[in-house]
Amino acid sequence: MPAHERDLADLALLTEAAIAAGSLTLRYFRRDPEHWSKYGGSPVSEADHASDALLREMLMGARPGYGWLSEESEDDLNRLNRSRVFIVDPIDGTRAFLRGEPAYGVSVAVVEDGLPVAGVVHMPARGETYAAALGGGATFERQAVEHPVANEFDPPEPLVIAKGSIQVSERKQIDGSKTLITRPNLNPDLWRRTPPQVAPSHRPSLAWRLCLVAKGRVDALVTLRGTFDWDVAAGALMVSEAGGVSRTRTGEAPVFNTPDAHLPGFISGPKALVDDVLSRL
Repeated sequence: MPAHERDLADLALLTEAAIAAGSLTLRYFRRDPEHWSKYGGSPVSEADHASDALLREMLMGARPGYGWLSEESEDDLNRLNRSRVFIVDPIDGTRAFLRGEPAYGVSVAVVEDGLPVAGVVHMPARGETYAAALGGGATFERQAVEHPVANEFDPPEPLVIAKGSIQVSERKQIDGSKTLITRPNLNPDLWRRTPPQVAPSHRPSLAWRLCLVAKGRVDALVTLRGTFDWDVAAGALMVSEAGGVSRTRTGEAPVFNTPDAHLPGFISGPKALVDDVLSRL
């Protein structure tokens, strides 16, 4: 099968699995699911584990020769010997999910030799699905939902079905931009030059933040703390297929499915804006 056809077939599988897992999470949403703390004090719930199990069954059942990397599964380093690997976050934004906020998602990607080739971020409580395949552009689809949410970057929208391609903004400089960055990341000690002149802003789900960049609803994402592959693999593909770029805080293009599955920070947006950020670090 030609590479592009394979990517599209994987994208269709990811979309089916992400929507199924999202529907499963809604059975627990706002119903006080059992939850506890894991490594580093991060929360995890029975819904995270149920979503992980469903995704693994659907994805690995259809592609048994692929590797598997998930936030909620024990890591099997045999994935390093596989050309294609599923990288999965069963619930990205667990804290928001446990608070009953719709700002959580299911993030799934296929990575080939370190590069994402298909990815889906599904926001079940928002009725939104972002999808991309390498060389095929990025798309957004929205369905009417029961739990709409609005904020300064996401004003109320008509609750109608909508679908189409998406594109990053044309912003060239970070000063004065709409950039998703937390206040600690604006600490002057982290910047070689003056920190960006932007208002701090945040979203619970890192995958969703990248999708908002891809959609052009915000100009960029900047996080200078380390992040894991499952948080950004699908979203990074969304941004690149929407015309943007992603870099680590040290300026390299991200490579996924490494032994520690960890990246030193993440900066994403239009290339000129990302270059502007990197010039200040």
